[in-house]
Amino acid sequence: MHETTSEQYRMLLSKIAVDQYTWTNILPRFKNSQRSAVRYSYRQACQELNLLENDANWDTALADASNTARPQQIRTLFAIILTTCFPSNPKDLWGKYKDYISEDILHRLRAANQNPDIQFTPNVYNEALT
Repeated sequence: MHETTSEQYRMLLSKIAVDQYTWTNILPRFKNSQRSAVRYSYRQACQELNLLENDANWDTALADASNTARPQQIRTLFAIILTTCFPSNPKDLWGKYKDYISEDILHRLRAANQNPDIQFTPNVYNEALT
């Protein structure tokens, strides 16, 4: 299921909400630094109840590509996944694979500056996303 609107998630939840479910026990609980509170969206609730596909397929595809493909190819795959597959946690995928996606940019900067000690920075990651 790749619906993206809050209304579609609400409808999905309303289909499964029967007498034994209440909003209090369906919605995920998160702790913040100041107090414990119920913080949710319909999408988060659907994810907590495993009503949405997870990102295992996209994670596997990016993991395989990270082992065999060039960074430009991994960037293209990541863009395709984002725009056509609607992963549930794109930030998690980015966090896991951003170094592979940006590797060629880092290499280019190291060569241009003749400095092999340059490390990944937010600017390197931003360039990979453009």
